Amino acid sequence: MVCRMRTWERYVLLVAVLLIAIVYLLWDPGSTSSSSQLAPQAAGAGRAESIELFPQSLWRHDKSGPRPGSRAFLSNFEWSRTAEENYVLHPKSPDDAAQCSMKNCFDFSRCHGRPFKVFVYPDTRNRAASKRSDVFARILEVIRSSRFYTTNPREACVFVPSLDTIDRDVLSSDYVESVPEALRKLSHWNGGRNHLLFNLFSGTWPDYRESVGFDTGFAMLAKASQHQRNFRHGFDISIPLFLKDHPIRGGKKTVFERMGSLYPLHRRYLVTFKGKRYLTGIGSEVRNAVHHLHNSNDVIMLTTCKHGKRWKDLADRRCDVDNKLYDKYDYKDLLENSTFCLVPRGRRLGSFRFLETMFAACIPVSMSNGYVLPFGEVLDWKRAMLDIDERRLLELPSILRFITTQSVVLLRQQVQFLAETYFSSIEKIVMTTLEILRDRVNPQSKRSHEMWNSAPGGLVTLPSFSQQLHHFPFYSAALNLSANDTYTAVILARTLVKNSGSPIVRLMKQLALTPNLEKIIVVWTGGSAPPPKRKWPKISQRIETIVVPADSRESGLARFISDRLITTNAILSLEEDTRLNVDEVGHICHVQFLVIPCKTSLGE
Repeated sequence: MVCRMRTWERYVLLVAVLLIAIVYLLWDPGSTSSSSQLAPQAAGAGRAESIELFPQSLWRHDKSGPRPGSRAFLSNFEWSRTAEENYVLHPKSPDDAAQCSMKNCFDFSRCHGRPFKVFVYPDTRNRAASKRSDVFARILEVIRSSRFYTTNPREACVFVPSLDTIDRDVLSSDYVESVPEALRKLSHWNGGRNHLLFNLFSGTWPDYRESVGFDTGFAMLAKASQHQRNFRHGFDISIPLFLKDHPIRGGKKTVFERMGSLYPLHRRYLVTFKGKRYLTGIGSEVRNAVHHLHNSNDVIMLTTCKHGKRWKDLADRRCDVDNKLYDKYDYKDLLENSTFCLVPRGRRLGSFRFLETMFAACIPVSMSNGYVLPFGEVLDWKRAMLDIDERRLLELPSILRFITTQSVVLLRQQVQFLAETYFSSIEKIVMTTLEILRDRVNPQSKRSHEMWNSAPGGLVTLPSFSQQLHHFPFYSAALNLSANDTYTAVILARTLVKNSGSPIVRLMKQLALTPNLEKIIVVWTGGSAPPPKRKWPKISQRIETIVVPADSRESGLARFISDRLITTNAILSLEEDTRLNVDEVGHICHVQFLVIPCKTSLGE
């Protein structure tokens, strides 16, 4: 029996198939368990609330976007699991940029499987936004001269606008107008994703709010004076406040390095402070009360009312006494002769005093509630400073007197290390910022906590070499590892060996007399074939030869080709015509990171 379908039945069947297909595309299998839990709630409410599975907004299609129902379209949404939201579909990106994290506001596809690169936009043509401060110009110069810089935006993982956002205080001479409009016109802005904005000053008198004055979208902020309540942990980066004359490169020297010797463990003063006293307004609480700690002996607390245009109108009866005492002490002398230095908040949470105390090798005592310490994501500040609640100001002398001499030594050493490694120049501050971003983008090869907080620091200890501390010789002492007591000699050679009196043969014989020699590697850069093995002297140590390719012989990196054959921590690199005397061979194993006991029988 043959069943024939009528025309209308065919249309009904076609519509049913289409409906099933749509439900299949939009239905979340995981919602079955959730929907079963919804029924009792609806019944208990007396009237079941409507559940909008297919909101009308879903069908409004922007022709520039993906086709509705396609995977690309559906990937922009996630299924809400809360009854309050009625199980409607919501965008993955947060509505409020304050909720941003690397997971929901950063496009990792731009960085995956490629080197970490940073693109700096060309100078803007907008005259109102083209103004640039000296500090921001130096920041851009550092980025453009770094190994991360690229001129190709397609290669970039992170974008840095050339618009100056350093100073967003509308009363400042460095304030730049029209920045919001210029940012939105950037060719790769995309709501701010993967963009990094630098800021040192935000807000203005009298409240000094942290806002930069415009919507930064999904952009990351490398910002000074950030509060915990506004700081997006793991997304923004807290940077220090530094002066306009901060060195761009090289590094500012600490007091230890300038004086050439260590100061006494306990300096003349226990704790000192010299700064402005705010009579009213934000930041005045601690500074108005520090005079209670002053004892004219080992606790020196100095404030002055002489700042601002209206200071005489606001002056109280204590101002005259404070002003006279203030002028009796030199600020720099106090810093360099104090064991601890009080660093209270100013009008903003951050202060120039923070870095100034570090370079004086004075242990900072921060009293700025809620302040996010610079680079706190990677630096362990508990090993270098004290962070004390503002409400415990009057307890400060007692707290400091109970700190042991050993703790003072450790704190001061760490302060000096952090100051020189991460804050001594604009270049180091900017490079630390970029290295933190690089570690976020490549978490599988990020630096460990100890790499950041131990010498020589995270800017030198590159994870591309290794993530294991024991692979780096300078961590041997900290890890209580026994150092390898042998070394490898690398000889750069290009002259043919004619007889046993050739310079390279004599050099090999001298090196063989040291019992710490593991092997000799000859890096051959000559145009002809290297000498055969029978030309080398007969010594107990191995002799290996590497031939440098013709295109690498003049690069200056030829001697590093032997790296894969070296298994020792200590390496002695020599030219083929090097001549060593008895004393030089006797001290041949003393290297920068290892001191290997070395004996020689040369001349005996």
